[in-house]
Amino acid sequence: WATGEDTARYMRKQISELERLLKMMKKSSPVEMRISWKYKIRIASLEKMIEQLKEQLDNIREGGNGGGGGGRGPGGGGRG
Repeated sequence: WATGEDTARYMRKQISELERLLKMMKKSSPVEMRISWKYKIRIASLEKMIEQLKEQLDNIREGGNGGGGGGRGPGGGGRG
């Protein structure tokens, strides 16, 4: 896993790509249907993932360890 600034850089890239996908899904109903069917990803799920990543990125910027954020299924979340 990446640490420090590498983690922040990776997370910014991940947020950017998810936002790009979200924009495509919102713009085109056929794209939304295809992504939802093939990858089981819904618009609400993408929005939640983006929000969680932004919160984690804020934690890193504030000097935290970037952990936390629950609701990601079994074994997810919590600070270690």
